[in-house]
Amino acid sequence: MDKLKKDPGSVSWGGGSAGGTDHILAALLAKKAGVPANKVNYIPFSGGGEAQAAILGGHVTVGLSGYSEFEGQIAAGKMRALAVSSPERLPGVNVPTLKEEGYDVVLANWRCVFAPATISKKDREAMLVMIDKMAIISKIPRG
Repeated sequence: MDKLKKDPGSVSWGGGSAGGTDHILAALLAKKAGVPANKVNYIPFSGGGEAQAAILGGHVTVGLSGYSEFEGQIAAGKMRALAVSSPERLPGVNVPTLKEEGYDVVLANWRCVFAPATISKKDREAMLVMIDKMAIISKIPRG
């Protein structure tokens, strides 16, 4: 953040599509650091895989994505999580929040699972069981 304040263009932010949540988070952080959002050097990628490759290859200064997208690389010691944008630390993850790091920025990016209004009760229940299994695997409560 010190480098961003001194020379905004020297910090390249890699993340998802232009105008998406990652891009918005970079702009919010810049604003909190006193840097105009239009000075953010944001490099959009079509997905987390491309962003991850850019981070690991040293092609961007910092990357933005959902924690689970980079979790494997973090666990392997190839990436370091600097902060999360959630209001509280993630369960079982020792990464400070942006607020803890001195930046009053919270940005949640929830996804939804949709089905047609005509979904049968049986299919709906099967989908909820699948979602519960995924939430247990990823340690995210369904709610």
